[in-house]
Amino acid sequence: MKYRLIYIVCACAALFTGCLDDADCNSEASTNVTIGFFNSENASDTIRVSSLRALGIEDTIFYAPDLYSSLTIPLRTDRDSSVFSFITTYGPSTLTFKYHVGTRLVSEDCGLETVLSNLSVKSTGVDSVKVINNILSNASTGNDVKVFN
Repeated sequence: MKYRLIYIVCACAALFTGCLDDADCNSEASTNVTIGFFNSENASDTIRVSSLRALGIEDTIFYAPDLYSSLTIPLRTDRDSSVFSFITTYGPSTLTFKYHVGTRLVSEDCGLETVLSNLSVKSTGVDSVKVINNILSNASTGNDVKVFN
């Protein structure tokens, strides 16, 4: 009986420590871009977004009409660009995101992740756009792109 208890304890210990060796498959890369709206004095601004659509993809609506200070939208990974059409308080505008689509091996157990880098933005209908993070990451806590109206 004494030896059975020892075997059970050892088996349980081996079972639980085996779980600690599992790979951490949390991805650092992101395929989403966070756009923040700012006024001419570089202060955060809340604007009415009436419509946000991805051009080239039918019936893609990302947000309901409302007031927003920032929006997070997914970029296409099957191409090196994404185009979005906005209708805001300031009228219609278009943002075209260009980027490099690459892959990175997370680990042998986890596989590959998609990495979007060299982000640049062209716009129409807004005063200016500034890229803050040109490599998209889940670790980013702020805006990746600032849009000034």
